[in-house]
Amino acid sequence: MKNIPLSAMRKIIAEKMAKSKIEIPHFYLTAEVDMTECVNLRLKLNEEFQKKNKPRCTFNDFIIKAVAESLAKYPHINCRFVDNSIQIMDEFNVGFAVALSFEDGVIVPVVPFADKLSLEEIIVKRDELTNKARSKKLTPDEMNGAQTVITNLGIYDIKNFIAIIPPNTSSILAIGKIEERPVVKDRKVVVRSIMNITGSFDHRAINGACAAIFLQEIKTLLEQPQSVIK
Repeated sequence: MKNIPLSAMRKIIAEKMAKSKIEIPHFYLTAEVDMTECVNLRLKLNEEFQKKNKPRCTFNDFIIKAVAESLAKYPHINCRFVDNSIQIMDEFNVGFAVALSFEDGVIVPVVPFADKLSLEEIIVKRDELTNKARSKKLTPDEMNGAQTVITNLGIYDIKNFIAIIPPNTSSILAIGKIEERPVVKDRKVVVRSIMNITGSFDHRAINGACAAIFLQEIKTLLEQPQSVIK
């Protein structure tokens, strides 16, 4: 048996996650998203970006944009529970989890004012923040202000998972891998690229119907990705 002491960062993460799981009444909703058009558009965009020597577009970029626009449409989701009150926040900032080393765990940079950014601006900002996170150069301001966070384990071949809501937020969206599945469309069986999103929500601040509408809006935007290119 080997006993590995926690690094300072892992100790903070452990304390905060335990506190969150104990104090926040979580509930969970899962939606299936047809990412076929998103897959096609991403390929097209990356061909263009490669020619211009720009950062590559990831699926997280589409998701960040869709989440931000959905928060702007349903701002009551952009909240947190504080001292027996619900605070509705004015800024639509979206956090995204970045895995570091085993010793350092996970860090969450935040894309500020994501609803006001174009998809290309989000790509640039996400790329910048990811690089700073991995080189441990993020400032405190670059890790604060999100009420919703996304965490994506699709790259690890994970179909579906449930995430713990980070402190000072009210929801987190767990993103699974995109895989080709047979689905019925227009009464015909076709192969589409499907992705699962499982949202964890703070039931003190958000009820089930509101969370479901929020997820439905994200699904709609991702299935029509041209709508998030601005």
